[in-house]
Amino acid sequence: MKAYADAGIDELIVPDFNLGRGEEKCAALDRILACARPAASGGG
Repeated sequence: MKAYADAGIDELIVPDFNLGRGEEKCAALDRILACARPAASGGG
């Protein structure tokens, strides 16, 4: 994620059709956000 931010990319589109349904989808999105948030805020 940091490499994308360093390259000036400020938006990432994540298709969600393959992330499951219900709680499974929520958990997958939480994992993605856990990676994306630090990069978006200038961290790792």
